[in-house]
Amino acid sequence: MQDSDLTLRQKQALEALFIFKQATADLLLRYLRLSPNSLRHLQKQLSLLHPPEEKDRYVEFIIPPKPRESRFGSSPYVYTLGRRGHRYLKKQGFPVGRYRTDGVQEEIPFRHRLAVNEFLLNALLLTEDHPQDIQLLTHLHEQYWNGNPLKVQLPEEEKPVGLSPDLLLAFETYSPLNQHWLPVEINLSREWEKDWEKKSSRTATACRPTSSGWEQIS
Repeated sequence: MQDSDLTLRQKQALEALFIFKQATADLLLRYLRLSPNSLRHLQKQLSLLHPPEEKDRYVEFIIPPKPRESRFGSSPYVYTLGRRGHRYLKKQGFPVGRYRTDGVQEEIPFRHRLAVNEFLLNALLLTEDHPQDIQLLTHLHEQYWNGNPLKVQLPEEEKPVGLSPDLLLAFETYSPLNQHWLPVEINLSREWEKDWEKKSSRTATACRPTSSGWEQIS
């Protein structure tokens, strides 16, 4: 397959994978606002992007581990960019950086990544559905923060500590006109109160929003 042979749906799916990093066909379906009846067609379109040769793959398939409580059934495919898809998006001007595999394949981090993407999906759909009320200025995905944690110096710490939210969302509302910078923390297990307070304190006291992201308060 050549880049010129890509269908509109395939191009849209690749661009969506740039946003979400990993996604099920169901999430892509909802992001693209396709009918539920289009799921099989979308899966076939994605399957064509996964030829036998690794270097030719626009997408890679990941089968997440089954939840521990699950004894029957199979897990849905999760899709991520392959080498060819990464190269295609780079040609289109997307800031994809260097190609690397994310390594999110163990059960708990995988479930967490999909939960982060569900949160991001709802934020994107919210702003699309209410453009007269709210705009998404920017978002920084968990994958970005894993490689670029903020180094912040807290009064009670001798050395700078890393601050890596699961997701950063920046909204602008129009009535009233205001900006809202939201560092998102998603927990799939019990979060102890002291741990939660510590995370919140780091974010609230060490950082502030700027036009291009967050910066440390000196």
